[in-house]
Amino acid sequence: MIEKYSIDQWIENSFTEKGYSPVSLDKLSEHDAMIAKKINNEIQRQKKYSHLCINTLNNAEIFYEKSIRVFSALIKIGKLNKEILTLEIFCKKTTQILSDELDFDNCSIMLKDERNEYLKVIAGCSKNENERQKTAKKTILKIGEGIAGMVAETGRYIFVPDVKNEPKFFEMDIGVKIGSLLSAPLVNENEIIGVINFSHLLPETFDTETIRLLILLSEYISQMITMNSMHNKLYEWQEILRAHKLESLGILAGGIAHDFNNILTAILGNISLVKMWINPSDKIYPRLDAVERASIRAIDLTQQLLTFSKGGAPVKKTTSIVELIKDSAEFALRGSNIKCEFNIDENILPVEADKGQLSQVIHNLVINAEQAMPDGGKIIISVNNIKIKKHESLRIPEGMYVMISIRDSGTGIPKELLDKVFDPYFTTKHKGTGLGLAIAYSIIKNHSGFITVDSEYGKGSVFNIYLPASDTESIDEETSEDKLYKGKGRVLVMDDEEMVRDAIRDMLVDLGYEVEFAIEGLEAIKKYKEAKLSDKPYDIIIMDLTVPGGVGGKDAIKEILEFDPSAKAIVSSGYSNDPVMANYQTYGFLGVITKPYEFKKLSKELYKVMNIK
Repeated sequence: MIEKYSIDQWIENSFTEKGYSPVSLDKLSEHDAMIAKKINNEIQRQKKYSHLCINTLNNAEIFYEKSIRVFSALIKIGKLNKEILTLEIFCKKTTQILSDELDFDNCSIMLKDERNEYLKVIAGCSKNENERQKTAKKTILKIGEGIAGMVAETGRYIFVPDVKNEPKFFEMDIGVKIGSLLSAPLVNENEIIGVINFSHLLPETFDTETIRLLILLSEYISQMITMNSMHNKLYEWQEILRAHKLESLGILAGGIAHDFNNILTAILGNISLVKMWINPSDKIYPRLDAVERASIRAIDLTQQLLTFSKGGAPVKKTTSIVELIKDSAEFALRGSNIKCEFNIDENILPVEADKGQLSQVIHNLVINAEQAMPDGGKIIISVNNIKIKKHESLRIPEGMYVMISIRDSGTGIPKELLDKVFDPYFTTKHKGTGLGLAIAYSIIKNHSGFITVDSEYGKGSVFNIYLPASDTESIDEETSEDKLYKGKGRVLVMDDEEMVRDAIRDMLVDLGYEVEFAIEGLEAIKKYKEAKLSDKPYDIIIMDLTVPGGVGGKDAIKEILEFDPSAKAIVSSGYSNDPVMANYQTYGFLGVITKPYEFKKLSKELYKVMNIK
């Protein structure tokens, strides 16, 4: 006879420290066995539901983790539009963020061409760095061709669990292997602008929730690409507007500077002559010195105005800029309570620069920094060689540059005003003219360089200048202008201003030359031909570049050289930044002299050209 035990004993034997393991019901009475069965069934039901809950929680945790990673990618992509990035660089950075944050094997962005006929890979990345380099700019698809082409045509996403089973899929020549693929449209205001592709090496790697998240993500990326394009267009329009402002200012400034230089030519010419004729011990000599220095300072002011002139080009020479930067900064801070610290790398590359103009840029930026620190402080000037790569965020062509950074710890510039700091007449100072930074911008642009500003209100500003490094190793060294070069010969001077003619006549006669004049180009051509055909030819011509209402030097020298290829001519102008002045030899001139004339520089240029064989 089998020994019976109670339901309590059955429960005690079935539930142990190791868990629930039901013992046989044979030793239970019929009534207790029914109770035990009910208990067992309920426990099995609860275990099943527990497993479902655990699976649900696990899936929720996985979805939550994916959502966090997608959200992180959204934030990082959104921050990209705080920078000025080209569309290509923006897309490249976006695919890198997606690959890193969401753990895809491959990711690429394809955009339509202007005619809506093709899709082109703008950017792509892969976990394998070698493959990543191969992805970008390697593929062009017709709209409707392949999976991506179909998405671009229909505007509906396509998910391919296993590409081996999809006849419309084909591998493109981008060095990337694909097992499963999700291709989603990029849409802006109902217009399909492109496609974004996510893929894994293995098949069956996308679940339903991941696909939903990626579709939402693609919609966000569409908006970010559109915003980037709008930022770029805004930037381009701002540059065009700034250029128009500078051009308008240049027309006015050029005319003023031209007339002013003619007046200064007469003043400086006469002062130079008087100083030559009197004894330095004469009590009037220091007065003449003071007037001469003031006039030379006025020349600097006219040169600042001329940097705005339309088509203006600096007279560039291969230059080492380290000492120029130091001298310009120290001169600007003379008598100031501001300290200047220099952090300059060794072996700074030379640049092609107009020393006078570049000195003006440094001077203006240092003065600007000083005025931003009314209670004193420190300016840090750094100079480095820097290589700009193709995919840098700056809008600068790749190559070697010399970067000059000027940093202050002053009041800073409000964010909403940063885009205006280089505009003519814009200033936040009560006594400012609003021209200093506009002049700096114009000069650097004319040097094929770039200038940027970064500032935080209340914490200071930093201006970065990028100048293309020169391929030429030899550096131009200026010789002293202290020597006066005497000479002899017949000089024809073409200039429409009487005061200029009077001043240069006295200077040239004092140097030993015979002088005759022409008011404009046609008269100069006629006189030159007549003299050449007689027994008194001119040895050299000094020609004013611009003659209002008449023929200027550029056109006149062309006809003279056709008549006499051996003619020697010097071009002269108050427009020192004119392309003809910067490239005078291209136009047939052998020398160049800017107005207002400095006696010793004029004598040297004449002597040099006269002795060219």
